[in-house]
Amino acid sequence: MAPGLFQFKRMPFALKYSPAYFQMVTDKMVPPEWCTNVRKYVDDFLIFTRTLEEHKCFVTNSIRVLQENNLTINPDKCEFLCEKLSFLGCLLTPEGLTADPDKTKPITQQPVPRNVKELQRFLGIGIAYSRFLPHSARDKAPSRSLLRKEATWE
Repeated sequence: MAPGLFQFKRMPFALKYSPAYFQMVTDKMVPPEWCTNVRKYVDDFLIFTRTLEEHKCFVTNSIRVLQENNLTINPDKCEFLCEKLSFLGCLLTPEGLTADPDKTKPITQQPVPRNVKELQRFLGIGIAYSRFLPHSARDKAPSRSLLRKEATWE
């Protein structure tokens, strides 16, 4: 490699602090008044509005802000004017927020845990979706009792 100064053309997400830095940069780019209609998670932007005109305005302004900050978007990775979409493991619809069936299906197909480690893993997987289960703490209590040292497995 030739000596000299080099610069990344894209942010290298393999670096430890890249996602946090990118989140900080985008937090500064988005005006506070957009907070009611724009949600961001690292490099994912979610824009939601009540009317088509309002939506077009937010999308246009968001693209403009990204361009002004020398950030590009990949149109192939964008979804526009969706009635429902998956975002961070949740399914967003006009009716509200639910667990994304594509994400929960592997959980329901897990084999029955045979030891403490497998049970810990299974209970850990379900934490993200406990908000969609009204009595998850009560329902998990019998399983959690198997985590005690004196518990016996059959």
